[in-house]
Amino acid sequence: MGVYNPSPKKLVEILPKNHVGKLSDQLLVNDIQIDSRRVSPGALFIALKGGDDNGEQYISGAVENGAVAVLVESDCIPSIANVEIPVIGVDNLKVRLGEIAEKFFENSSENLFICGITGTNGKSSIVSFVAQLDALLGGKAATIGTLGYGVIDKTITETGMTTPDVVSCHRILAELLSDGVQSVAMEVSSHGIDQNRTDNIHFDIGVISNITRDHLDYHGSFEEYARTKKSFLLSTQCKTAIINLDDKKCAALAEEMAEQNKHFISYGIESPHADVRGSIKSYTDTGVVAHIESPWGEADVLVPLIGAFNFSNLIAAICVNCQSGKNFDALIKAIPDIHAVEGRTQEVTVEGSLELPRVYIDFAHTPDALEKVLKALKLHANKNLWVVFGCGGDRDRGKRSQMGRIAAAYADRIILTSDNPRTEDPELILADILSGVPDNSPVEKIVERKLAISVAVGSSDKNDLVLIAGKGHESYQIIDREKLPFSDCVVAKKALEQRRDAVGAMR
Repeated sequence: MGVYNPSPKKLVEILPKNHVGKLSDQLLVNDIQIDSRRVSPGALFIALKGGDDNGEQYISGAVENGAVAVLVESDCIPSIANVEIPVIGVDNLKVRLGEIAEKFFENSSENLFICGITGTNGKSSIVSFVAQLDALLGGKAATIGTLGYGVIDKTITETGMTTPDVVSCHRILAELLSDGVQSVAMEVSSHGIDQNRTDNIHFDIGVISNITRDHLDYHGSFEEYARTKKSFLLSTQCKTAIINLDDKKCAALAEEMAEQNKHFISYGIESPHADVRGSIKSYTDTGVVAHIESPWGEADVLVPLIGAFNFSNLIAAICVNCQSGKNFDALIKAIPDIHAVEGRTQEVTVEGSLELPRVYIDFAHTPDALEKVLKALKLHANKNLWVVFGCGGDRDRGKRSQMGRIAAAYADRIILTSDNPRTEDPELILADILSGVPDNSPVEKIVERKLAISVAVGSSDKNDLVLIAGKGHESYQIIDREKLPFSDCVVAKKALEQRRDAVGAMR
């Protein structure tokens, strides 16, 4: 993508009418930033209130970097002194930030077809499938999400968040629009909804894949987490909703939307009453043979994706594209060219791997996700199914025993290892997981993740299948407060190469 430079705007024209402070009608700003380190000459710095990290303390740094004005909460103005550039107060600045960003970046979302995908699991895959199908039919489609943002199957720019902050979201949309992108599929996280990161973005379609346990350390309760997720679809921000009727919480949301006369399309692979229904006829080594029925047509299709959950995600993507006006038959013809997302049921292969176990990595880090991917891979395993996984430290402890119980229910061999332990003792995290594993289960503890992966790949039978779960695409491991380079894919590939070479040496 080319370099994007927004056009300068009069500050008075992008601010809410209730701002306070002296301001020249002619003051121009050529950028807006909430991070003082990214401020460049001519920019507007927005000093947001935060917990321990208050934006006011970074004003001097923003001024040094060339800021021409600062926005703060109105009640902060009396405490700010000795600032040589205009300091403007705005009531409820955090809530009004979407409005400011939308004006500065010229209402970019109104000139794009935008689909927002929320849900506990499946967001990255649905986002990718929506954009892949669009691109295969000739559109210029982009994605925003956990992996970063950019035109599908091109270079991705990392953001560090599933849903970037609201200023970054509007900037990214403007950048994509300037690059000729026509449609954007975007992950919308519960944090993003709660923290107003998608404010003033106009979504043509909102999708919800499921609502299961996650992020309770942030939301406090499952009820609050579910309420946050549902609020995105219930808001006026989404013109049309697409809802997975197989999920109980989503099905309840569909009933709520029906009562409010809000337009939605339902889909499912288990629910006979869904508007769009899929059924799996058989499983292959690389995917499923399936049938799809919809208001736009029906067809048999060979889906090159592992597992029922991925087929469900694909149906959601078909709904989005059909609702946007794409031809159903053309979409069906494009499905064989769909590929899995990095770190999502991604097979790790090496040359000369006929005598090796099949190895997959997946981002599954919640009970529901782990259960779905294990159930899916069990159907594709010729012999034993191994799973290597742990749980993140400083996060929801309650899910750990649940994930241990699920692993024991579906895997033939379990290796518990570190995920991102952060500041917790890895041994204690594994003990929490192990508390859910029934006695006499085939489980082993290997704290060092690299060694755990190597043992699984090295010890499994050539007809076995190995799942390495929890980190997926991540290129790091967080130990204490350090972010250390680590990739499940790289480590697994190396282990496969070593086993291949050892097998070759014995011949």
